Amino acid sequence: MMRRRDLLRGVSMTALTAVWSRVARAAGIARVPAKPPAPIPPRYFTAGDHIDRMWRDVYRRKIDSGHFMRTVFNSYLKELRKLNRGEVDEVSAAARMLALHSEALRYPAPPREISPLPADQVGVAEVMALLRRAIAGEVRIVVAQPWSDVCHTHGDFSIDGWRLTGFRRNYGIKYIESATSPDGRRGSHDSWSAREGNPVALLTDDEQDALDDLLEKVP
Repeated sequence: MMRRRDLLRGVSMTALTAVWSRVARAAGIARVPAKPPAPIPPRYFTAGDHIDRMWRDVYRRKIDSGHFMRTVFNSYLKELRKLNRGEVDEVSAAARMLALHSEALRYPAPPREISPLPADQVGVAEVMALLRRAIAGEVRIVVAQPWSDVCHTHGDFSIDGWRLTGFRRNYGIKYIESATSPDGRRGSHDSWSAREGNPVALLTDDEQDALDDLLEKVP
């Protein structure tokens, strides 16, 4: 969604261009056709957005966690402090975070050997498929309590006979803690971490955002 400050910036630049054109004509200055204002991206990512997406790629193992903590983490904290102190503006901070993210992606986590899934466990792909069905509106999410009441803790919900527990910080869902299938098999944060990763973390950015919004709106 386009942010209000970006819209105001575009309107201001258009107004200034029009005023300068009138002044130039009145002074007899040869008119140079003004370049149209640059189009505003349909979705502008703040520095915080870029940080969140960088962490998502760490959880997806697209960025090696050791390299991230040794090399990237302190750099992004430094840039964030500059932004909080007003030493840089939001646009500059966002550009710096994007550059840090791009550099970090050059250091993916090493491949991991994954053993066959035990018969009594729920696999990562199963939970991801279930969440995608909910995002697509094919099945309903039923929460044990209003999701907005779950803050920095775990909350329970169900989808099509599955029982799940997820962690909510202050919006949406950060990860699935556990999932129990209708036939009694179970998967947990630890069992998935030892394999491909957490089902929520492996969804695309758009899917994660859609799941967050969906959970927040469940009555």
